[in-house]
Amino acid sequence: ELAEAATEEGRTRETRAAHKKFNQVGIKDAKKAQEAVANALMTLQAFYAGAADQKANDEATTYGGHSSQATVLSMLETVQSGYSTMEADYLATEVSEEDAFNAKVTRLTKDQARFSAGIKAKTARHDTLATDKAHAELTLKRTQNDLEKQQTYWQQLDTPCPHDKGEDEYADRKSVV
Repeated sequence: ELAEAATEEGRTRETRAAHKKFNQVGIKDAKKAQEAVANALMTLQAFYAGAADQKANDEATTYGGHSSQATVLSMLETVQSGYSTMEADYLATEVSEEDAFNAKVTRLTKDQARFSAGIKAKTARHDTLATDKAHAELTLKRTQNDLEKQQTYWQQLDTPCPHDKGEDEYADRKSVV
């Protein structure tokens, strides 16, 4: 589970980096386009304002009841507004994706911490059990040693004394033990 969470976090970070780069390129492009349209608008406005012959402006070809200069300026203003909307959309997407990314990374970090704590607890329990087992094995070995010594001693008691003075001495000796 810990490895899966770490892998998922890595994939999430990679995806977020790609989306962030895409959004930044979109924002940069929208700003450049807005700047270019603003420059075009200023140039055309200066050109139209500097027209020497007012009569030429009055006779300008009309399109849909509007002069061609008004139509061009209106179209450029619409384009500029579109790029402004595009920039706002990229910025909103970036904020939304960043928030979602942060929430997911926080959840994954908490999961990893929980998994790590579980592993530490299980490792500590394993170590405790291993220590207890080693202690029990040592105690068993010592107890077996003591038992063997007692069995040897009892065998010696069952062996008749070389200067056997009879059954009474054997009984006395056995009662002492």
